[in-house]
Amino acid sequence: MKDTFYKDTYDFLYKNGYRNKEENNGSIFMKRIIKELEFNTVLDAGCSVGTGVACLCKNGKQATGIDVAPKAISIAKSKGRNCVEGSICDMPFGDNSFELVFSSDCLEHMREEDVHQALSEIIRVSSKYITLQIATKKAKRNLLDKLNMDLKNLHLAILTPEQWLLHILDFPVKIITFETVPKYIKVVMEKI
Repeated sequence: MKDTFYKDTYDFLYKNGYRNKEENNGSIFMKRIIKELEFNTVLDAGCSVGTGVACLCKNGKQATGIDVAPKAISIAKSKGRNCVEGSICDMPFGDNSFELVFSSDCLEHMREEDVHQALSEIIRVSSKYITLQIATKKAKRNLLDKLNMDLKNLHLAILTPEQWLLHILDFPVKIITFETVPKYIKVVMEKI
């Protein structure tokens, strides 16, 4: 039987007001990446309502987004954003499809046992660069409490920066930068 945990959980959340704003935590990191790296095609893995896709397109990039929540993709498409529904653990794209795969505020929402598969897929569909912004602290419980959801936290993989680095180094990548900032790590790497 197919596991629908992520799809069901996040579709419910988006239907109840989750991330219904245009700014997101990855916007500053994304704008920095646009300036620092040379790329044309980009995938926003875990794109939510496509805010990052819109930002990338405004900056002349050929951007696609993927998210597991049908409601998030519906909102993205209603705004004219090139986003598809799908899991980052099993993406519907060929190997090396994008020069850059960008993912912000997504991997920490994975169950720890799914992190390796998600990273494997992110690296598989990238032809050159991978950038990750990952929260290293628990999420606020406000929405979970409001909706009476039986989840301890939306951040299921609360790992230290060192633990994230060990996961990443399982793959054929060269780390360009690895930053720890309050509550996050920011990683820029090149596929080798």
